[in-house]
Amino acid sequence: MVDLEKDIVPWEVAAVKSNHNVQWESDAGMVLGKAGKPQVSFYLFDLWGPLAANAIPFGGGGVPTAGSFTPYAIPQDNFVPPRKLFYFDHPRWMIQVFPSLNNADALFWLRHPLNQPRGGFITTIGNPDVNYRFPYGWWFEGKDSDIDNPTNAGEFWVPPQTDLEISVLNTTNVAFRPECVYVMVQFPIKPFDPQTETGKKCIMAILRGNAPVTDGSIGGDNTFSMSQQTFRQLFGVNPVHWDGMKASYTDPSGAEVTIGEV
Repeated sequence: MVDLEKDIVPWEVAAVKSNHNVQWESDAGMVLGKAGKPQVSFYLFDLWGPLAANAIPFGGGGVPTAGSFTPYAIPQDNFVPPRKLFYFDHPRWMIQVFPSLNNADALFWLRHPLNQPRGGFITTIGNPDVNYRFPYGWWFEGKDSDIDNPTNAGEFWVPPQTDLEISVLNTTNVAFRPECVYVMVQFPIKPFDPQTETGKKCIMAILRGNAPVTDGSIGGDNTFSMSQQTFRQLFGVNPVHWDGMKASYTDPSGAEVTIGEV
């Protein structure tokens, strides 16, 4: 679901800029650091085409009839064999994605990582539903981000070595052929190390609100699931924890070490 506290702006405004502070949170903890030079790519997906009811099309999709949805699927390109669009292996990199749709009344649904609902409402995995949208995932409406003017309404960040699934829900009584434009901003992260004095100062400046930061965290009750071992492998630092009053990090032995307090 669109973050109601976030202003909807063009993707160019919301895109991470070089040398900006960034932070991203998983259930293992947060990584905070500086963004390197971004690389921007554009992908137009028009892969679905007219298909029989309940067919699983190439790349995921279909022509959703009234109140129907396309099957959840991992976005892929049209190479042979197909490649996952958002999967990558580079540690200390992140992809910021701005999706958009060609139908103002359609809903774009995301499950990220695979088989995890988004939004923090319930933990049961379900299908999109036109009358009961909230429990089943993270979504935005096409009117808030159309393919001619993508915005940050559906923004999400992809860490290394993770998969995601998408679906499109038709809320109207007319069938349509979904098209989606993804603006992908790929950037390296130079993490602040909570074990160094410089890293501690930078982390506490952000957490205390004394330094600007772009936050790519999912939000809600269901944070991104990742083990602490994987976190360290991907970002090269210990995960940071923040309860609003005190910041700490978890070392490899499992001990909590205080970084600073408000």
